[in-house]
Amino acid sequence: MIFNAGSILVPGIGTFALLLLLRPFDLDTYDISRVLIISGIISLVVMFSVWGTMQLTRLLLPDWVAEDNWTLGKELVLIATVLIVITTIIFSLIALLSRSEGPSFQLFVGTGIRTITFGIFPVILMVLVEQYRHLRAQLRTAKAMTDQLSNASQTNSRPIVALPAENGKVALQLAPASIIYLRSDGNYLEVHYWDEANGL
Repeated sequence: MIFNAGSILVPGIGTFALLLLLRPFDLDTYDISRVLIISGIISLVVMFSVWGTMQLTRLLLPDWVAEDNWTLGKELVLIATVLIVITTIIFSLIALLSRSEGPSFQLFVGTGIRTITFGIFPVILMVLVEQYRHLRAQLRTAKAMTDQLSNASQTNSRPIVALPAENGKVALQLAPASIIYLRSDGNYLEVHYWDEANGL
């Protein structure tokens, strides 16, 4: 699981910008100072929800969020969880600030529909930014390995190529001549090499 400061800032800034520019949900009926305040509060709720959900998930389910085990299904579950948390917090704020008799299920459903309709865009933006950054990091790692292989094949000695695991420890050591090819598969790197004892 890729999670960093951008995971919090991107959806928060995206939410603020969308609320300020599009002014959905009757925000266009308020003056600009009130729109800024409401947009800021909702953006903070979004950032806190993303951060809190991730911290709690890492605490309760550390193996589930491990990057090696991360899947699209888990990403969708995480997005749905974040949207439910955002809905609950915004509903609670509305219920506290409302002068009506009390919170209702209809208000919760309405808040949920609005949150999902509008909130899905910043969350998707967050996922796309994270995936782009992860892809760039993987490409840098692949380029470094390619350069290492190229440099090693030009020397006359018998060098060893060390392929690191995520924890920084060496996962596999091979002679460059035994490597057939490397292939990136999502979060994984497939190493195809010739093993003299067992064949491929």
